[in-house]
Amino acid sequence: RKQTHNLIHRTQTHNLIHRKQTTTSSTGNKPTTSSTGNKPTTSSTGLKPTTSSTGNKPTTSSTGLNPTTSSSTGNKPTTSSSTGLKPTTSSSTGLKPTTSSTGLKPTTSSTGLKPTTSSTGIKPTTSSTGNKPTTSSTGNKPTTSSTGNKPTTSSKGIKPTTSSTGIKPTTSSTGLKPITSSTGNKPTTSSTGIKPTTSSTGNKPTTSSTGIKPTTSSTGLKPITSSTGNKPTTSSIFRKSKKYSKRTNKGLNKKYK
Repeated sequence: RKQTHNLIHRTQTHNLIHRKQTTTSSTGNKPTTSSTGNKPTTSSTGLKPTTSSTGNKPTTSSTGLNPTTSSSTGNKPTTSSSTGLKPTTSSSTGLKPTTSSTGLKPTTSSTGLKPTTSSTGIKPTTSSTGNKPTTSSTGNKPTTSSTGNKPTTSSKGIKPTTSSTGIKPTTSSTGLKPITSSTGNKPTTSSTGIKPTTSSTGNKPTTSSTGIKPTTSSTGLKPITSSTGNKPTTSSIFRKSKKYSKRTNKGLNKKYK
């Protein structure tokens, strides 16, 4: 009894001594002013906040997940008239909006994952050192004379194209999967969604689509015409399996009889 009692008290005191509590100006994943965590900013408490923000990915007065401004270099970029997951300048409705947005990828003087002007996030731009920078940058997805994973003109990245700065950009696209003569997972002709189309090599591409798994003119998860994704259309395998199961059952019954 004495031994067990001493052991219990020893462990309790040991735990009390070695318990460590955090403080303000923290150094964890989500710190704030002059913090050393992964994604800190000015008096922010979210994962990728910015000026006096408290959400996960806030900025000035935005509402999308991955916003930017003009000529942004985040994952889901810039020019207008995009309808996929990664929209662009004003009038965007996808996950990644642009001007004055507060999504995952903010812009002017932002410190989120995909910021732009003088930003310190993963995807900055002008003379930035994040993962996806642009002009003379050293991140993962740079552009002009860049050395990241996804560069552009005469680039060696995974999914580069012409003067693009996103993860899988193209001639005039800024989404995840580029277009004209692209080498990404799901490229096509003038699409900005995740899985583009025409002469695409992704899982579910089709013609001029901008959804996740588009088809001839669809934007749903399951494509159609000559699709190579997880969910094909014609020729199902369920009927065959039923037939085989019936045969095996008959055979088993005969054997047992």
